[in-house]
Amino acid sequence: MKKLFSLMLLSAAIGSVSAVDLTQGITHFKDQPYWGGKAKVITVDGKKVLELTSSVKGSRHFGRAFAIYSAKEKFSAQEKIIATAKVRGKGKFFIGILKYRPNNGMPITVLVEPIELTEQAKDVKFIFEMGDVFDRVFPFVQVQGEGIAYIESFKLEKTIDASLKPTPLAAASNNAAVSQAKPSSSANKVLVSTITSFYGQPYWGGKAKVVTVNGKKVLDIESTVKNGRHFGRAFAPFWVKDLYLPETKLHASVKVSGNGKFLVGLLKYRPKQGAPVSSNGKVVDLSAEAKEFKFDFEIEDLYEKVYPFLEVQGAGNVRVESFKLEKIGVKNVKITAETPLQIIVDKQISKPVEFSTSVKNDNVYVVKFGKKNSVEKIKSNKDGNLTVPAAQYPLGTNHVYAASKGVGVPCYISVVSADEYAKSDAIARTIKLKKPIRVLFLGDSLSDYYRGYNYIDRVNFWLNKYNPGKFTFHNAGIGGDFLERASNRMEAELKYQKKWMYRQEMYKGIFKDEYDYVFLWLGQNDTRCMRNQGYKVPETTQEEQNKYLTLMLNRLKKHCPKAKVVLIAPSPSDEALFLNREKTWAKSRNIAFYGKTEFVNAYDAFNRQFCKKHNLDYIDMLTAMRSISPIKELYVSDGVHLSDKGGILASDEILKFFAGKFK
Repeated sequence: MKKLFSLMLLSAAIGSVSAVDLTQGITHFKDQPYWGGKAKVITVDGKKVLELTSSVKGSRHFGRAFAIYSAKEKFSAQEKIIATAKVRGKGKFFIGILKYRPNNGMPITVLVEPIELTEQAKDVKFIFEMGDVFDRVFPFVQVQGEGIAYIESFKLEKTIDASLKPTPLAAASNNAAVSQAKPSSSANKVLVSTITSFYGQPYWGGKAKVVTVNGKKVLDIESTVKNGRHFGRAFAPFWVKDLYLPETKLHASVKVSGNGKFLVGLLKYRPKQGAPVSSNGKVVDLSAEAKEFKFDFEIEDLYEKVYPFLEVQGAGNVRVESFKLEKIGVKNVKITAETPLQIIVDKQISKPVEFSTSVKNDNVYVVKFGKKNSVEKIKSNKDGNLTVPAAQYPLGTNHVYAASKGVGVPCYISVVSADEYAKSDAIARTIKLKKPIRVLFLGDSLSDYYRGYNYIDRVNFWLNKYNPGKFTFHNAGIGGDFLERASNRMEAELKYQKKWMYRQEMYKGIFKDEYDYVFLWLGQNDTRCMRNQGYKVPETTQEEQNKYLTLMLNRLKKHCPKAKVVLIAPSPSDEALFLNREKTWAKSRNIAFYGKTEFVNAYDAFNRQFCKKHNLDYIDMLTAMRSISPIKELYVSDGVHLSDKGGILASDEILKFFAGKFK
């Protein structure tokens, strides 16, 4: 997404600190074509100054420049970043940071309240709390509205507190892979590492608030009487996209003082079930002197959310100075799904599901979830192979995990209606691949989401059903993508070979393969418009559409000379859902409107002209989707991302394309 996706106002004061200087000076700041503004270094009175002017980008007036530095630093959850600058000019100005978690290309953007610039240069300071583990932090400077900033000096420092132990780096999560989990990591994953995210609820006893004591933020929880019980509770409903499988171990550490009795607990939520399961740690006695306590938990079932809570029992008051919840890493567990996707007819019995594991002659958890959830143990054989017996599954997509020590890998059983299966099967059986073909898919979240069972995986299933081993693909779809960002990421892969674009790693090495086809399905985000702009301007103008399609096509022709480029018409989204939001949502709320007919039609019309001009094939996904009534059945509840039915339709349209090419 081009828009800002998180806001944080941090104005804490820091006393004397020792610090590591990360980046100093203004000469390394650069603007980017996907942001507004122009940045250049000029000389004023013999000194170099960064001049940052704003411009209009997508009807928004702003200017931004950022600095990518090469310092190899790790950032623990407790550390702070201090940015100082000397700046003058006119308009509003602030400094922000882009924070990158280990093994995760998606940055977190942190902003602060802007200040008013004056003609007289003044020193400004912005302080950022990390709140989690990160391995890269890049600063940016921004002028908002119509304005200009002259930045005379800049410095970014990381504070160091010698009393803090190094925070373990976050491991890659055990999220679903299509066929294989990487060998598990022994590194812990930090889930929560701050006390400022805790708060109480009116249906619990107690009062919780963050206060400042001796310059440091602490969490105060005071017990009260609720329903005849004296207690106080606060919880932290953080959002980490993860799945908690049986035998997952969590470790909580807390530094706390006060009076009364105290414990740490967990609220565990099963998939699609509202009522949480509560797990309480051991109860400890508090004292006036702050002490550190540790609490260990083991997950016994399948959960999709786990929130920690802090509780003082009886008449008491607690002061929490620090808190951290970690998911404990695991060594030497490897699991592969040998049958990653099955598509079967409703009421039909599936084929057995095969896994290979590093767990030999021992029990492995088999976790199933979809419309029905279950957990059981099945013993692997002497080679670590595991067979989940054939079974009947409910309509829809069913997830079947093999898991050990909290590490799990899924396969998917997609159960469809007899008519849906027959339609896809009838198309697929006509396709005759005389030789293997390989396809590169470039797209947005329609290609990126639901990996393992989305439309691309369905195409793969059907083509290999009747042409075994002859179809392979590379899915480089990235959620939130639009033409400009995809084009710039492609340029970065070809020219720079370094991570400087959002999820740059997704394009790593894509031009090293040889492809027979490249499918480009974008437009969902390009045609998006915003309420605060009167829904008058799409994310991508027609001039930008022409510019970035041309750039991408030229690069593909040069670096994938054997591949035929195919464009896919934009998805219309569920326009009615967004029209209803406009009527019912508070006027103070901004709305991202997907599927506005005017912009979707214009984008589609230009795509057609572009394909005709360059002699490219075009898959008319738009007409196919609009033929379905009600169209909302093609999407999940957000009206944008594809439901199973939407994925089946998209897969069928691509199969029709191949049927026309390979008879």
